[in-house]
Amino acid sequence: MNDVQLCGMSSAELANKVLNHERILILDVRNESDFNDWKIEGKQVQVINMPYFELLEGVDAVLDKIPDDQEVLVVCAKEGSSIFVAEQLLEQGKQNIAYLLGGMKSWSEHLEPVKVGDLKDGGEIYQFVRIGKGCLSYMVISNGEAAVIDAVRMTEVFASFAKENGHQYVGLKEENGVFRHFIRKAEPSETKAEKQYPHTVTNDEIQATVTSGDNVQILDVREPAEYAFGRIPGAISIPMGELEEKISQLDPSGEYYVVCRTGHRSDIACQRLTEKGFKSVRNVTPGMSQWAYEVEKEEDQ
Repeated sequence: MNDVQLCGMSSAELANKVLNHERILILDVRNESDFNDWKIEGKQVQVINMPYFELLEGVDAVLDKIPDDQEVLVVCAKEGSSIFVAEQLLEQGKQNIAYLLGGMKSWSEHLEPVKVGDLKDGGEIYQFVRIGKGCLSYMVISNGEAAVIDAVRMTEVFASFAKENGHQYVGLKEENGVFRHFIRKAEPSETKAEKQYPHTVTNDEIQATVTSGDNVQILDVREPAEYAFGRIPGAISIPMGELEEKISQLDPSGEYYVVCRTGHRSDIACQRLTEKGFKSVRNVTPGMSQWAYEVEKEEDQ
């Protein structure tokens, strides 16, 4: 068993590596059609496409393509499937493995500021590259004011950048139908190892609770195919990548036991639920990879 902790890489960190031509291997586990539509590209970026459904029962098919001496980033649409695959690669002894936080959705929305010039009478011009989609916006900074040209819908990045660089607000309005001014506090984003959620229960404890007839709410955050192959009886399914958008389906005052395959995804899910105000959340460890009790399957329904 590999004791290396699973790490998440932000889109900002990935953009920095791509623009600086750092070597990185991308394991894209989306369906082939989605992969062919668009993918992460760069001068030193190597990409392998292996659909998640081909890795459900193990990563042997891709293991010999994963080098031991190179950084590897697993990506999917919203991050859930990539965490599942990254977990298995770590279990197989691979060391330098991370997953893309927020998946390709996050990558598609990321804007990377790049200085492109200075103004004659003072000031600077920055290009904001939407690297995942190839779109461009511009910011002109002069005399403590910032104006954005061809702004995209993720306007908070412009506001954050202006504030971080000490430029003052000149009117949250439009000028000449072109410029918009923004101001907002930014939160730094970087590659990180997820903190461990402290409140856990074991597989045995969950089984004892189910057997006793207690009304427990088990939340399974694995992908739909994993859930269909076998889950704890009565568990509800909300895949990790859909948790943010479906969190309103859950009762913040309820008691939830969160389960995944090995405890990694459920750990992250517990942290996010707690951040949203859920008071009683427990991570089930070690999860379904070592579940030795009764399971429901799709054909049983």
